[in-house]
Amino acid sequence: MSMTRVVPASLSVAGVGAVMGGTVLYVILSLVALIAMLLAARSLRLRAQR
Repeated sequence: MSMTRVVPASLSVAGVGAVMGGTVLYVILSLVALIAMLLAARSLRLRAQR
C-alpha cells in the first residue's frame, strides 16, 4: 500500500526538479548567448571605427 503512494510522489518530485533544472539551464544559456552577442557587436563597432 505504501509503495503505490511513494512512487508517484517521487516521480512528481523528480519531474518538478527536471523542469526547474531545464529552466535554469535555459536561462543561463540565453544569458550567455546575449553576452556573446553584445561582445561581438562591440568588437564589430570597434573595428568599424578603426
